[in-house]
Amino acid sequence: MTAKAENTKLDVKTLLVDRQAFMREVICNALALDNYRDVRALSSVEVLEEVLDGVFPDLLILDADMPDGDSVDLVRRVRLSKVGRNPFIPIILTSWHASKSLVRRAVDSGADAFVVKPFAASQLFSRIDMMITARKPFVVTADYLGPDRRETPRADGPRYFHPPNTLRNRVLGETVELSTLLLEIEAVSRQMQSIRMASLMTKITGLFDLLREGPDDGDSPEALTAKFQTMLRASISLEEDLSSTHLRHLKLPARHLASALREIERDGGPVAAHDRRRIERLLEPLRAGIECMPDEDAAEVGPTAGRSENEIGACGAAEAAVGAPRQALTDGISPSFQCDPRHSL
Repeated sequence: MTAKAENTKLDVKTLLVDRQAFMREVICNALALDNYRDVRALSSVEVLEEVLDGVFPDLLILDADMPDGDSVDLVRRVRLSKVGRNPFIPIILTSWHASKSLVRRAVDSGADAFVVKPFAASQLFSRIDMMITARKPFVVTADYLGPDRRETPRADGPRYFHPPNTLRNRVLGETVELSTLLLEIEAVSRQMQSIRMASLMTKITGLFDLLREGPDDGDSPEALTAKFQTMLRASISLEEDLSSTHLRHLKLPARHLASALREIERDGGPVAAHDRRRIERLLEPLRAGIECMPDEDAAEVGPTAGRSENEIGACGAAEAAVGAPRQALTDGISPSFQCDPRHSL
């Protein structure tokens, strides 16, 4: 990093969440060594959720083993725009444990990095530097939204997105306006949400087609039940996720679909013909509504400045008022963060 970058690191606003006061102090001191001094230390996942609803941090360092909530699930909900105002915050998860199940959950949550304690300051800095200089592009599927999990991108892989990265902006000394950031978040989120909803619908309809066509040779009752359960989980995800997207008007038909599948599950036994007809009718408005998708031609998504309304919105103009007064990003995160590791909010 250049001398200028070292100075601009003072502007990076970091949220640090750890259940242990001594670890909050250790990490705060380590960050200060690399000029990351604007740090707010918390000791509660519940408080973190409240804080994220009101501020725009540039970096989140989060203990995966918090006692008052599921940190890994919180990361997933941040990525799905269910918590906070910026689903694209650079996130580092930390833990004293490195079990395969926890590492897998961390990777699947959408976190940028997972660091096992105790770690050297250089390990932490290398992860942060990577998110500044070479952050992985985001991808979205029916089951995942976050940085690409593959080590090497594939030519036939999913579409890549390059969402806003205020950590990079800060370190490079670039001015970030709150109004511009909100528009960029809205633009990228709309497109990624539309793709996720379409992926969920493809999964649901594909499984429904399998059930409608009847069991394959050799399909056991357990295999058919597993397919139905997967379809039910996907429909519940669709219902829950629609409420936090620009496609929320489809939440009611999605709720009807999930309710119908729950009723069939309670009745037990195979899916009867009249149930299949009912599901088909419930799928129709969802298929029609989710066909309203963003342009799929572009390989990347960047800043929205200069784009038309049709480009900004998946099904129309962005809801944010473009003509609103410009605000410095710091307006949304005042007062300045303070690193007091002994303070438990």
